Amino acid sequence: MNREEIGIVQFNSDVDIREEDILLLGEPLLEILLKDRTTQRNIIWATSDYENLGADYDAKCEITVPQVTGTHRMYIVINMYYYVYRRS
Repeated sequence: MNREEIGIVQFNSDVDIREEDILLLGEPLLEILLKDRTTQRNIIWATSDYENLGADYDAKCEITVPQVTGTHRMYIVINMYYYVYRRS
């Protein structure tokens, strides 16, 4: 597979892997990537930046497959790039 086939996109020298393309490789793969190996639970949002999307996006809530591949996926990507821009 080449980079485009597995959903790797180049943005200003940063690499973004589209969650939907990982999902095409199998939901179990995305579930593995979201797993915190210390707690054996999913990683958490750890930021209040997404709380306006609903209670499931609270800083202390676990990230789920539907949250990163569903309705709000583009908002999350755009917000991530804004965060990187603010830090630079």
